[in-house]
Amino acid sequence: MEIEKRAQLNINIDAKLLKSLKLKSIIEDKTLSEYIVNILESHENVNVSSTSNSLENKLNELDARIAKIERLTNSQN
Repeated sequence: MEIEKRAQLNINIDAKLLKSLKLKSIIEDKTLSEYIVNILESHENVNVSSTSNSLENKLNELDARIAKIERLTNSQN
């Protein structure tokens, strides 16, 4: 079993935001660290999905444009 490597991240945030995050982590019965890691992982997953959807949309658009060009060139022959 591989041991997960961990790293520390130090950031400066507004005191009110920190207080809010601490309260929410308590409500969810998590440590502040666990709570923030979950937020970051969720955000990362959403961005990955958005990016892959965006890429898929672009590929679909390119496929449609290529098909249109192929129809035009075939009709000219």
